[in-house]
Amino acid sequence: MSAHLLAGIDQERGPRLSMAALIDIGFLLLTFFLVSATLQRQEANLQMRLPAITRTAAPARSEALRIRITAQGVIELNREPLLHLPGQRDIEQLVERLERYAAMTARTGAEARVFIDCDDAAAEQRFIDVLNACARAGLAQVSLVR
Repeated sequence: MSAHLLAGIDQERGPRLSMAALIDIGFLLLTFFLVSATLQRQEANLQMRLPAITRTAAPARSEALRIRITAQGVIELNREPLLHLPGQRDIEQLVERLERYAAMTARTGAEARVFIDCDDAAAEQRFIDVLNACARAGLAQVSLVR
């Protein structure tokens, strides 16, 4: 055999790759990751008791407020129109009612639920005014409905 053939170079086909070295490196990496991986403790060995489900544990529910904005810009709270001037942007009556609702839900531990139904033909500014009133009352979660 020639010296070139022993060095891994075949004159007819060019350089060749030794697969034995690659397999050895693969097994070394596999062994390293198997040894260094941490195994999680099985949940079956944990000593814990799950709480019993009771029917009295239901959270307190409050009546949801529904705010409707008509095409003319009239604001209705639970189907009751609020008195305000058409061009008036600060809706104090709505803010007061929303503040009372937020305080009531906070006292009872219930979730405050406010739904806003805005007509497509209503002015966008009226919708923004209602959102500002909700923010002033401390109601951060508001849902939009149709």
